[in-house]
Amino acid sequence: MARAYIAPRRKMMKSRKYNGKCEHCGTPKPLSEVYCYIDDVNPAITYNAPYLCIDCYKKKYGNG
Repeated sequence: MARAYIAPRRKMMKSRKYNGKCEHCGTPKPLSEVYCYIDDVNPAITYNAPYLCIDCYKKKYGNG
């Protein structure tokens, strides 16, 4: 039997608002210097992923 498609919640269709600093170390950074993990399959992971500076991103997710 085929699985039914479950649409993601509306709030997860948009990204969260960036507050002006890295969410791990608290260093103020412009939006162009901040990274966020993106998962194409699961919108909840993308929505809840923190905005991180490059150093914190590499510590959390590796150099990959």
